[in-house]
Amino acid sequence: TTLFRNGLYTHLVYYNRQRHVQEAYRQLGLALGVDAEMGRPASPHVSDAERQSVRARLGQWGSGGRRLLLVNPNAGDLCLERRWMPERFARLAAHFSAREDTAVVLTGSPAEAEYTESVRQMITPELRTRVMNAAGALDFGEFLALIERADVLVTGDSGPLHLAVALGTPTVSVFGPCAPEAYRPLEGHHRVLSSSVYCSPCLHWVDEPPCAGENLCMQRIGWHEVAAATAELL
Repeated sequence: TTLFRNGLYTHLVYYNRQRHVQEAYRQLGLALGVDAEMGRPASPHVSDAERQSVRARLGQWGSGGRRLLLVNPNAGDLCLERRWMPERFARLAAHFSAREDTAVVLTGSPAEAEYTESVRQMITPELRTRVMNAAGALDFGEFLALIERADVLVTGDSGPLHLAVALGTPTVSVFGPCAPEAYRPLEGHHRVLSSSVYCSPCLHWVDEPPCAGENLCMQRIGWHEVAAATAELL
């Protein structure tokens, strides 16, 4: 029960987990007398210095002047079941790194650098040198500038997805434990992939995923589906 909250808050708003999360925030606004349209979130600020720093980095990595594909193989510790299979991320990165017109950069936080590198190591040596690991190499402002510069971001249901949406960068996202209907981008050039299994979306209703890590909802999304959506946006 949440009835105890009656004594803690001045405004109570029902949270409908089957509607988009932006709609829930809009209801909060309406309760306070503020109406706002749903759609693309406000864009975070990116400075010219951060953009220049990223251009220099891409030049050092030999990625300048080509289409830029960012691949984020990570998901927050809150639910690692949201993470798509590392070998499929590796196959996707290898597939596009073989194209002369496309540069591939893996992303992640400093804490995710080791895992991100393990994904990169799954790529064959001849293609691995064409894939950069930027996890932990950029500060937050530079990371925003990198997303802003990208032609496409491929990611699971995670923070970088929503940053990319706010920055106007096209995305391909894979959803499993969370419902795409609640967190998908609402406007812009985006492709959302999910697989309908009986227990998904579990995280809207339970504290721990019932699969205990055997995330069939993610395993049933093939790499070729993600590659096709990515190629379409590129």
